[in-house]
Amino acid sequence: MNRKEKFMCEAFVSVVGGSKQGPTSAMDWPIIGGQPVDLARLAEISGREERYVYGLVDRIRSASRIKLPTPSAKLSEELSAIDNLGVIYDSYLCTRNPMIRASIMVRWIQLAQTEIEFRKPSPFVSSGTELEIYFLWHVARICPGE
Repeated sequence: MNRKEKFMCEAFVSVVGGSKQGPTSAMDWPIIGGQPVDLARLAEISGREERYVYGLVDRIRSASRIKLPTPSAKLSEELSAIDNLGVIYDSYLCTRNPMIRASIMVRWIQLAQTEIEFRKPSPFVSSGTELEIYFLWHVARICPGE
């Protein structure tokens, strides 16, 4: 797993603490961070094959004990003024500093768990319960290779 994949996996592990409707069956919904993940739905919205999604989930599962660093107070204050998930995501892509990236992702997580963007954060999200799938869609777009 390269550094980019590792960081995205760390961030996802933090995101999946949000609410999610229960699994239809134990086989269909692998558990990551104590929460079920619908791999077929993720594959569908990410445009990836299910085998790629299974591999990604395995990498996420293996990174589940890693903690995100705490952002600096100044950076946290600047990021707290941003209330758009797309802007936060673009900011993440524009910096290579791992500490700043971690801080940006912490803000993304905070925002994703509020009502601010629940109206329609993305055309890929039909409800607040799919925010973790929305985040995973970004992971699937960023992580290279099959």
